[in-house]
Amino acid sequence: MGKKKASRKKAVAAVSLDALKAKLPQQEQEHIALLSERLIAEELTLQALRKQAGATQQQIADWLGVKQVSVSGIEKRSDLLVSTLEKYIRGMGGTLHMIVQLPDLPPVRLGLGSKPRKNNASGRTKRDATTKNR
Repeated sequence: MGKKKASRKKAVAAVSLDALKAKLPQQEQEHIALLSERLIAEELTLQALRKQAGATQQQIADWLGVKQVSVSGIEKRSDLLVSTLEKYIRGMGGTLHMIVQLPDLPPVRLGLGSKPRKNNASGRTKRDATTKNR
């Protein structure tokens, strides 16, 4: 039986991203910095968004009618009900908009927070009737 040849791999030295960027022309470095800032701004956590809005967890909790620890839990979740997210955003004084993009169709804004429907007889909203019986 023949001997196995020892595989020879070239050793590759690790180079930091900062070192690579430093070798680029100044204009490219500035472009990369701008794109990075845009991407970071587009994708914030709820906690970071709340902090940018200057709100505390307690203020959001007061708005939602829950304890501060519940707001902490909301901020850590990766899967929320849209209604919970909308209330959280409204607690900071904002509004939530959702855009739906389907293949081969233009983007469509999905309506959220629609007004409760009116009952024909009393004129009260369905929400009013529900909360009265609680």
